[in-house]
Amino acid sequence: MSRLIVIVAALLFGAPGHAFAANTVPLRALDDPRALPRITLADSHGEPHAIQTRAGAVTVLHFWATWCLPCVKELPALQALPSRVGDCELDVVTVAADRRDEVRNFAASHALDLRILIDQYGEAMHALRVRAFPETQVADSRGRIRLAATGVVDWRDATTQAQLKGLCG
Repeated sequence: MSRLIVIVAALLFGAPGHAFAANTVPLRALDDPRALPRITLADSHGEPHAIQTRAGAVTVLHFWATWCLPCVKELPALQALPSRVGDCELDVVTVAADRRDEVRNFAASHALDLRILIDQYGEAMHALRVRAFPETQVADSRGRIRLAATGVVDWRDATTQAQLKGLCG
């Protein structure tokens, strides 16, 4: 039975020691870019933050949940992302669909140093038409959502990084 679990886990999440990219999806360009809505959510300490953080920066908006195993697998790569795109002004904003205390405990136990906003009631998810986890939407330096992916993205991939750099202004 335990061997079956390992095989199923390897099929779903990649075998131990295999490349992260084995079970990833590419960022896709949107045919009809739309403006990133002005939404403010609280962080895990209750402090309000806008989902778009700085004018002129590319915003990677990542929706996830603590119970979503692919989401958890992707978070360390997102945490390292800003250091991987050179001089591009890039803000990574993650939006968790959990209670504040769950997210705070999860972030502490996983040593996460990401901007994590809480969307327990789905306000941002509804406004941005998020249907599954993980989902990522990327807004260009003018605040227009230009790229999106549903599933785990390989943030170390050269094509993905080139797409992000291409949105810098």
